[in-house]
Amino acid sequence: MQPETRFKMKVLKDLDSMGAMVIKIQQVSTRGDPDIILCFKGNFVALELKTETGRASPLQLFKLGKVRQKGGAAFITDPNNWPDIRHYISELNPTETKEIPTCLKSVLDN
Repeated sequence: MQPETRFKMKVLKDLDSMGAMVIKIQQVSTRGDPDIILCFKGNFVALELKTETGRASPLQLFKLGKVRQKGGAAFITDPNNWPDIRHYISELNPTETKEIPTCLKSVLDN
């Protein structure tokens, strides 16, 4: 198993144990998208996973920057800094959830 795959499995297991809603991104045709997008306590977080020697591409850095500009958290994480990033995510405060208007509640039931 490749080192990045092992690391991704660890990250996904840790996020699951925290109760995060995780979306794994499969690179098919869109380059530069983060490896993992998650929602935790209403917060949007994007993670680009790297090995200890891996480096983010300029496009990956650009897309992570766009997430930050829009108010999300975005990180390049590797096995060395993952404990700190995991701690940061675990300490996020819940965001305020707006009440869903009655006219939209039926949309959620479909």
